Amino acid sequence: MRTARGLATALLTTAIVTGAAGCRPGAGTTAEPAAGATATETGVLRDGGRLARSEGAAAAASSAMVTLDFTVDGRPLTGEVLTDTTGRCLGRLASGAGRAEVLAADETVWIRPDAAFAADWFAPGPAGQPAVGRYLQFKGGKAPEALAGACAAFPANVQVAQALLLGVTETGRRTVGSREATVYAARLRTGVTEFAVAADGAPLLVQLVRTEGPARGSYTFDYYSSKVDVPMPPGGEVSDGLPYLKG
Repeated sequence: MRTARGLATALLTTAIVTGAAGCRPGAGTTAEPAAGATATETGVLRDGGRLARSEGAAAAASSAMVTLDFTVDGRPLTGEVLTDTTGRCLGRLASGAGRAEVLAADETVWIRPDAAFAADWFAPGPAGQPAVGRYLQFKGGKAPEALAGACAAFPANVQVAQALLLGVTETGRRTVGSREATVYAARLRTGVTEFAVAADGAPLLVQLVRTEGPARGSYTFDYYSSKVDVPMPPGGEVSDGLPYLKG
């Protein structure tokens, strides 16, 4: 398992997130989620298959690169974040033409949007305090859920446990990046969740896909063996993010 050292610097210095016109994160997936896949009584795997063993496999990892591709209230949200089991996280997000840097540590999230991203996700702030070029600071879970959720995607133990409790069906195979994966599906209260687990070697969860009505989004995981070092934003560039939240 690789280490995450050096990736933190790369995330902060390289434009790793591409816009809608370019190569989108998750483009390595060569098959679409199985539309309408359900966890019915027929075909339910009582032992959970390799999905049931994925939590133990992921426990050997200290961090993961998470690639996300979602539509939230009609707005595209894509990106890559490096996050660890302590909640420390850094990366970049994109929403249409907008870009934002995201950092998280010690239950605090900082988001540094450009003008286009700020227009999509935040309200105008106090006079003289524009969101652009500043780190908007959110404590105690006050950050916009979709943005903070990028840093909370790993580990996916809660989603896996919920699916196993309800029962999962094996729906086929899918290639995720360069890995062949076995796909399991569960119907939850809010829609269908699919879990792609590496078919060979350690049963690592390599992708999670959720479908809720017409909306579909995915998290793709690449695992590492070291914690994430998060540089703190310069104090003079930090503003309270609460005044910028949309009502």
